[in-house]
Amino acid sequence: MEGNRRIATLKYLYEEYKKSNDVGALTESDFKSIDLVEIIGEDPAQHLVTMGLHHISGKKRWSAVNEAQLIQDLITKYGKNETEICNSLGISTNALRRSNRTLALIQGLQIK
Repeated sequence: MEGNRRIATLKYLYEEYKKSNDVGALTESDFKSIDLVEIIGEDPAQHLVTMGLHHISGKKRWSAVNEAQLIQDLITKYGKNETEICNSLGISTNALRRSNRTLALIQGLQIK
């Protein structure tokens, strides 16, 4: 589920609210119902691309390992090639290959 930090924050604030601690202008009704967007039937590869746009090309950058794992999943699980991935995520071929090298290095270290 996307938005894990937001959900965790709401849970924390709700616990603080129940303890009568200051949570700003929030009221009990704010915790009872939250808006969400449910995407049904989305292709799993497209879901990864959507996450990549947000966390690789976007404002909420992931660690290099997480970025590399997403790219690796697009290649190995969904058969995407370098051009498709670069075009979908808006990254350069050099960035993609750097991610692959990062993941290979980390996986090599984990084996030893």
